Amino acid sequence: VAAWGYLLSAAALVALIVTPEALRGVVALPVMAILGIAPGAAFANVTALNDEAGDQAKANGAIAQLGNVGTALSVPIFAGMLAFGLAGLVALGAFLSVLAALAVWLIHRNLDQST
Repeated sequence: VAAWGYLLSAAALVALIVTPEALRGVVALPVMAILGIAPGAAFANVTALNDEAGDQAKANGAIAQLGNVGTALSVPIFAGMLAFGLAGLVALGAFLSVLAALAVWLIHRNLDQST
């Protein structure tokens, strides 16, 4: 679900750019919902991948802290990308979503091989 969430995010962001400006507000609403799939799946994976309560607590804490890092770093990075207009900002978001999907796929592939 996480990998598909990231891929859907990338596709939705690209759809946002190709949508005529007059309709972007309508398209942006489902895009925001789609962008919530991957983080939700990340937290759902915690219990699926960790049997012990202590490990689950550490994993939830790590995800929350990485969210804080992302929040702190994304503002200056995205502000810099706005120099290229909305298309540059959305292209960065789509690129990062594809990278995240690849990372999730690689992690799960390694988990499947280790069992």
